[in-house]
Amino acid sequence: VVRSRGSKDMAVAFVDVWDSKTGLRTKDLVNKVYHIRGKLIKVEYARQREFVPQCQKCWKWNHGTSRCRLSHQLCARCGQPHMTKNHTAFATCCGAARKREDWTGECKHEIKCINCKGNHTADSTKCTYKRHQNNISW
Repeated sequence: VVRSRGSKDMAVAFVDVWDSKTGLRTKDLVNKVYHIRGKLIKVEYARQREFVPQCQKCWKWNHGTSRCRLSHQLCARCGQPHMTKNHTAFATCCGAARKREDWTGECKHEIKCINCKGNHTADSTKCTYKRHQNNISW
């Protein structure tokens, strides 16, 4: 059962119906309303959701982290091989700044998206790729 985001009174249940007499999935239930335990239930075909995942390891699209072939984590801020949370400690852009006495520990360099090369992190909602994440054909 999947809870609906907009309503506390609604949930979606995915049920695979099998006709044991004929051995076929029955289509007779679809588009009809049934009373089950005092509730009105409408049966519909499940719609395939178009969703393109973004990897949290390489920040590229069309695969999840568990399927990533990259052996190391990339930074969503600069694309270099280190975790985003460790950007200021390992990024080459901050290398010279780390040696100065006035180093605050904050990166003041321009951010560069791995995907579109824009001035934002790879997981930012400003990214053109992110805005089209649910559009498989894009």
